[in-house]
Amino acid sequence: MNRNVGLVLAFVGFNVAADSVMLRQLFSAFVYMVGGESNALVGLVASTSGLAQILFAFPGGLLGDSLRRDTVLRIAGCLGVISMAVSGAAFAMVGPDDDVGSDGLRHAADKGDWAIFTDCVQNTCVLIFIMQLTNGAWAGMSNPALESTFADSVATGERTFIYTIKYAITMVAAASGPLISCIMLLALQNEWSL
Repeated sequence: MNRNVGLVLAFVGFNVAADSVMLRQLFSAFVYMVGGESNALVGLVASTSGLAQILFAFPGGLLGDSLRRDTVLRIAGCLGVISMAVSGAAFAMVGPDDDVGSDGLRHAADKGDWAIFTDCVQNTCVLIFIMQLTNGAWAGMSNPALESTFADSVATGERTFIYTIKYAITMVAAASGPLISCIMLLALQNEWSL
């Protein structure tokens, strides 16, 4: 098996599993609670990533054709790192002792180590939108170059088998999110609080 094929299969498994755990079932509940129990906000947040992915897929494909694919993947990787950093900041701004109002603002008596950051950007919802925007941009930029590299790395007679393996890895990884959510809900009970 080509080295790129193995790397892409591993990446797809870990990426889909992480996405399934972090940005699916429980993420919607988190946005609902942080956003003052607004279904409209949940819908807007969910659509932001998809819209960004659509907007960045075309430039990502063009860059993949005009530059080296590994360069495009590095650029997309930078967007992914930004998305992870913003995600961490958004989740860290809301703690178990915080009172999150309907305005989405963190109302904590003691902000601790995050005081400088939270004084600059207090609205967690803004960070969630930025996180979704950069996550969609990362996916839109990386997918054309990643899929092209994968397709070029698979021998002609092996494509059906390798793509079936990739699909199976994707499905198992996607199922891990709901499974982990069920385990967490069983262990922590159905207690929805920040």
